[in-house]
Amino acid sequence: MRLGQRLLARIRGGAADPTAIDGAVTDLAADPDDPDALAALRLQIRRALAADPALVDEIAALLPVSGPAQSSGAGSVAVSGNVSGIVSTGDGAMNIQRP
Repeated sequence: MRLGQRLLARIRGGAADPTAIDGAVTDLAADPDDPDALAALRLQIRRALAADPALVDEIAALLPVSGPAQSSGAGSVAVSGNVSGIVSTGDGAMNIQRP
């Protein structure tokens, strides 16, 4: 079983109403680009976690632990998390962002 499946199974098990989570997952699967479907699933997950504080620790234990980002060398860049912009190094770097 993959990590996402294990997380969902555990959250469903801790939910007061697993059918609400199932419906939200089904809606998001039908239209992954729908921000309302994503928000609905997020709300159901938040409710399940709020109802069972021990569930938060169980979910955290399932997630992989990552160390801090490291880099070495001139001009190297270390990123821990997401980068949503330009990363450039060097004296003559020119960044052009086109729409």
